[in-house]
Amino acid sequence: MQILNSKKSIFNGIFIIVVLLMLFNIFLLKSAILGLILAVLWLFGAVAGIFGAKFAANQSNLYQKAMGLVLGLGLIILISSLFFYLFNFNSLAIILSYLIISGIIFYLILKFDIKPKFQKNIFRFDHNIIIYLILFILALFILFYNQTNQAIRSPWEAVPVLFFIIYFLATIFLLKTKNLILLSLHFFLTFIIAVVVYKIGYGFDPFVHRAAEYKLAELGYILPKPFYYIGQYTLVVFLSKIFFVPINLIDKILVPVLAAITLPVIGYYSLNKFVNNKNLLL
Repeated sequence: MQILNSKKSIFNGIFIIVVLLMLFNIFLLKSAILGLILAVLWLFGAVAGIFGAKFAANQSNLYQKAMGLVLGLGLIILISSLFFYLFNFNSLAIILSYLIISGIIFYLILKFDIKPKFQKNIFRFDHNIIIYLILFILALFILFYNQTNQAIRSPWEAVPVLFFIIYFLATIFLLKTKNLILLSLHFFLTFIIAVVVYKIGYGFDPFVHRAAEYKLAELGYILPKPFYYIGQYTLVVFLSKIFFVPINLIDKILVPVLAAITLPVIGYYSLNKFVNNKNLLL
């Protein structure tokens, strides 16, 4: 029991330090690298970890993190949208939203004695995993090398045959590893193809949405106040502020990253209730 209490005290102390350092960095230091590190710890470690431990207590560590991330982002959208409609979503509203969510996390820790799970030995490093990671990096390199700002109908017009060969080989080694983390990486590689290849962007809608997000970040409001897309706008601006990452990049990778993190894990553990063969699922 003393060991558990000690671990909880350490987690609480780290969480408080992260919250305070993030505020210090936002107001004074304004370090992009430090902001990124702290925001990752806050969102994926504390928010996803605590919400997952509370609302998916009997599930596996990865399922807890995925569900906790979904719930945490949903709460960010809810609180940020309320500020937008009732007041403005300026820098003060972003900081208050951040503090409210941090306060809720701290309340859950103290009230319900919640301790997030931390999985050990996520990777069993064997040659299949190493080969997959090498192929993954090569595939990303090929995509970035073949970026284009031309008006093409499909990303496949710019992507060489070599990418498909590497993708096929990576899929084979992925099947041998049966690792959910690598499966998420593979989903990310699949979802990010169009984002990387289309250097400027694809279609007309993204430019409209980013223009609205830039104005929301600059002014704190959009007039007339829309009743649609505002959850996306406030979330992108919020994440850009705390991660110190440009709005343009957040807007582009938000859906691919979230889909890659949540779909494989939630899909696997949901189907696992109906299919007993785990190897078949992977």
